Amino acid sequence: MHVEYHRNIKKLVISDISQEGFPEVDMEKFRSILRKHGIEPGMRFLKYNFRELTEKITDALGEAYSKELMREDDDRPVWFIIRPAGYGEVKLIISSALPKCEPAT
Repeated sequence: MHVEYHRNIKKLVISDISQEGFPEVDMEKFRSILRKHGIEPGMRFLKYNFRELTEKITDALGEAYSKELMREDDDRPVWFIIRPAGYGEVKLIISSALPKCEPAT
């Protein structure tokens, strides 16, 4: 399968990585673990394919999860949301809920 990207997509960089809906996750620890996995703001968005990127982020999220607050019955989904964040930049949001779509105005 051949994939063609918009001409500037290879230049996109990740400006920020945040999470929503996981209060048990220590954000500083999460960011530190992401760096160890090779993911940090300023890196090219296409450094890894999407599967690799989501696996690395999911692993880091699990490692940063407070073990004292972890529940075995926690079945919250993990959604990966990619938002424009300025010219040539995207923001990655890891969320426990799919955001509602707002109608275009």
